[in-house]
Amino acid sequence: MEEGRFLFRPRVSHQKMIKMKEVKIILALLIVGIILSRVYYITIPPRVKVEAPVSLTTPEMSYVMPVNEIPKLFVGDKETEITGFYTSSLPIAGSQESIENIKKYINKTAEYNLTFVIVGISGTYIDKSLNISAPVDIQEQLIKLFEEGRYKEFIELLEPMDSPEDAAELIDWALLDELFDYAASKGVYLVPSYIYNLPPLWWIKNYETHLQRSNTGNISFITAFNSPYNEKYADQVITAMVKRYKNHPALLGWDLYIGASGENNYPGGGYTNDLGWYDYSEVAQQRFKEWLKEEYGENLSVLRAAWGNSSVTFENAEMPKPLPDISDRDEMVDWINEPGDRRREFYDWQLFRLEEKDLARNHIAKLYKDLDPNHVVFSIASAPPINSGVFLREMAVDYYNYASSPYIDVVFACPGVYNGYWDEPARVVDTSRSVRYFQNRGKAVFIKWEDWGCTDLEEIKKCVVFARRTSSGLVIWEGKNIIPGDVDIYIYEFTDKEITTFASTLHSTSETSEESVKKADFVIIEDPFLDTLDYRWGIGEFEKFSGYKIRDRLVFGTLLSSARLDYDIISRDEIEKNPEILSKYKAVALVNLGRMDEKFLDALLDYRASGGGLFIVGRTGLFDEYGEKNRTYLKKLLNISEIQEYKITQYSWSFSNDDKLLEGIEGEEMNVKRGNLVYIPTFDYEKYGYKILARLDAKNNPEVATVGYKGRTVFWFPRIGVIEEEENIQKFLLNLYEIFVKGT
Repeated sequence: MEEGRFLFRPRVSHQKMIKMKEVKIILALLIVGIILSRVYYITIPPRVKVEAPVSLTTPEMSYVMPVNEIPKLFVGDKETEITGFYTSSLPIAGSQESIENIKKYINKTAEYNLTFVIVGISGTYIDKSLNISAPVDIQEQLIKLFEEGRYKEFIELLEPMDSPEDAAELIDWALLDELFDYAASKGVYLVPSYIYNLPPLWWIKNYETHLQRSNTGNISFITAFNSPYNEKYADQVITAMVKRYKNHPALLGWDLYIGASGENNYPGGGYTNDLGWYDYSEVAQQRFKEWLKEEYGENLSVLRAAWGNSSVTFENAEMPKPLPDISDRDEMVDWINEPGDRRREFYDWQLFRLEEKDLARNHIAKLYKDLDPNHVVFSIASAPPINSGVFLREMAVDYYNYASSPYIDVVFACPGVYNGYWDEPARVVDTSRSVRYFQNRGKAVFIKWEDWGCTDLEEIKKCVVFARRTSSGLVIWEGKNIIPGDVDIYIYEFTDKEITTFASTLHSTSETSEESVKKADFVIIEDPFLDTLDYRWGIGEFEKFSGYKIRDRLVFGTLLSSARLDYDIISRDEIEKNPEILSKYKAVALVNLGRMDEKFLDALLDYRASGGGLFIVGRTGLFDEYGEKNRTYLKKLLNISEIQEYKITQYSWSFSNDDKLLEGIEGEEMNVKRGNLVYIPTFDYEKYGYKILARLDAKNNPEVATVGYKGRTVFWFPRIGVIEEEENIQKFLLNLYEIFVKGT
């Protein structure tokens, strides 16, 4: 866990080891399981030579405005680079020592001629009542309980304390005052990041039922979204903080820190030892019941019909539990070909979870802007493309809501660089598409780089080149933390030599804007919310099929990129709010978009009627919004009236020989038997005028087509994200672009 943007950070199981030296940690840090490491520095390298910083003496507005269509950060009337550090060290009430490391990074910011430091502020640590709730004589016992995961006993042992009238009066403002004044003297801006869902110990003691709980009953020390008590006290602190510093010369803006790791997310996934689902707290349960009343208009018969439960009421409705992981082959095949969890109560719960965290984000972002309209608001943003695994469980899927927020000005992502990072096409594609997506919607963007064991300075240089090519900012994470799990994951602190490499490359590399704000002619459509219903994981030999349909879409994008075919990504919810956005593209890809409704379908049909092309892939258009089998959507997309399904798996198929789309791949066999687990829709191809480009092989059923087209509609029903057949698939996609997109 981290000290700054710190809870449960890495999104992947990229294991790294580091020699650790035990450090005695105060109780506050142990509450969230932070373990500090001793960093072993090599010889201090030469610094980047820059002019001496000028102290900041006059408050300035900050804002984002376009320069040559690229959203840029301005301070006063000057364009300002988005560069700096994000500290993991946190101010701790009464501890002068706790801010010395933050000062060190303020010094580095000035020394390397960067712009700002983002400073995390946690109510757990900066609240002066810490030793009242946890007096010295019980601290060792509290530490033992925490380390053993006995959180309920931990809470019971805390000393009782009345909740204050105003939580802001318990904050050690003197530490923050000192940091602001010190930063101003060094010519460095600060961005405070108040950790909204990590409360003081007195709050944990008094409002235990408002702490998030998992489906297994485990407690998290993260507050429930929209807890009225957290909202009351956290808002008091933020209000006081903004009023205190909004006119300080060193203030650049505010960082929005909501959720388990500041990413507007739930705990669980890859962020805690408990891989369960959240939130099953008492307050969340009660809010869910109220949500159901509003969703169903308090009509009990409609609720019972939807849930298929004649005894459910708005008073006894419970949050559903997720289905178990899969250890049977037939069950895995069925799951892959179905639309995910079909239970309406699970659909409702996922929608509730999404709306709860969006409501919380909007509340706090609006609070910052209402209190201080003259400074920018930063936020980590969910970003396209959506991945499988922890993203779905933590609900980090709502990137359009960040892009469309009137309260958020600057967004960022937090990948970790390691040796070989830039050799992985999927990582490069994900990062570049995310930057472009937000820039095209008016947000300034930066990448906060974390050190996941990178020792190759060339990898670091490529991070900077990426920033310059995409006109994005670059921020360096302090790190020094451990993500505990079955195998601990370490995040390092960049050495001075590595930081020098970042800075010197940054100052010697010009911005080219090669990959920023340009629009492609081809777009992949995602449905992030409905992806959260496709969550079950395979066990043992079936683990490789986990997230099958989502990974197919991801690999499809990677194949496009490696073939140097440009594309954008947009979400279904953006299309439904603004169908005209499709008119910007010549063709769209619908890859495993199993569930549809009439509004989404109509937008696609109108788009095709106006000359747009549809590339229909895999399990698309076979179910309604709630997961009921309904092939009407696929029939209308194909403009046919009859369709069946050929239930076959582990098949091979071959291209035919006589079409421009097959140039260079005529007759090629696609022998991917083990990877093809999706069933194939079938219909009377000749009756409806479709040209067949590929069929199942003779031993399977050559009457069944796998690829075909008619006019501006192309279907590809087997798996498409097949690296083993990369060359043939890319040749097809190149041909498709020439005819389908370029019109040649």
